[in-house]
Formats: sequence, structure tokens, C-alpha cells
Amino acid sequence: MNKKIPVLIILLIVVTGFIFEPALAILPSQADQNIAGEHDEAITASQSQPVKIGVLANRGYDIAMQEWGPTADYLNKTLFPLQFTIVPLDFNEIPEAARTQNISFLCANPSVYTYQEYFGLAQRIATLQVPGDPEPQAVFGGVIFTRSDRTDIVHLGDLKGKSFVA
Repeated sequence: MNKKIPVLIILLIVVTGFIFEPALAILPSQADQNIAGEHDEAITASQSQPVKIGVLANRGYDIAMQEWGPTADYLNKTLFPLQFTIVPLDFNEIPEAARTQNISFLCANPSVYTYQEYFGLAQRIATLQVPGDPEPQAVFGGVIFTRSDRTDIVHLGDLKGKSFVA
């Protein structure tokens, strides 16, 4: 693999940050299945196992359940007889949950989603847009900073040919 690719992924994760709005992703194994149930066979198969929605729990399990529990309740009521359950995951647990297909859907921020998509673990199906005036925002921000004694790096172009850590 090209050595620059992991650096680009890390840079992308830093630039998008870890606090932006979530993207909903579907795992590749679920992409061709009908979870909502246009076909009776799909509903019957899904009734035996709950649809697991992985959510980024960067503020802890309890807060994730408090924030996302009502979503599962709504889906359980609205799409009965299907059963939905929330699976809070920290940053380190998400790749393994996606790789082992312990979750059917993932709701996480863009940096987490980008990583999953790059490695073929997820496909985006929806994103949350940030309200803006006059249109929704489609930008992200990031910061690159240096030690005060690095006066040779002042502009973005000064990074050319240099290595840095995210």
C-alpha cells in the first residue's frame, strides 16, 4: 500500500474532527438486503434478530443510550414487528463491530465514517446537514499547530516535504 495513503487518512480524520454531525452508514453485508421489509421473507428473517444500530458513544454509554434510546423506541413502535437496539461503541470498538458485522447500521461522525468507508466496512446512506444561512453548511474545519520554536512553519505550504503526527 502506498505509504502516503494512511497519512492522508489521518490528516482527513484530523481535519474533519471528532465532534461534527453524524453520518448514517450501512454495512456492506446489509446493503443488498431489505431491512424495512418490502418482502415478507425479509421481515420474517429480521424478526428473529434485532437490527443493531451502532452509535458513537464518545461521551459514554449512559449518555449514548439517553440520546439514542428514543430512536430505537420510535423504530420499534413504527416498524413493528422489527426490533431495533442501540449499541453504544467507543472509537476503538467501531472498526471491530463493523468488521465482525455485530451491527447493521452505524451512526457516527464524518471522521469515523470516512475510516470505515475507506477500509470497505461501511457505505454512507444518509448524512445530517448543518443548518446555515442561506443553505446547509458543507464544510469542516481543522487546526494544525506547531511548537512556538518552529518559526519555519507559518503557512500550510511550509509543511511540504515535512512529516507530522495527527
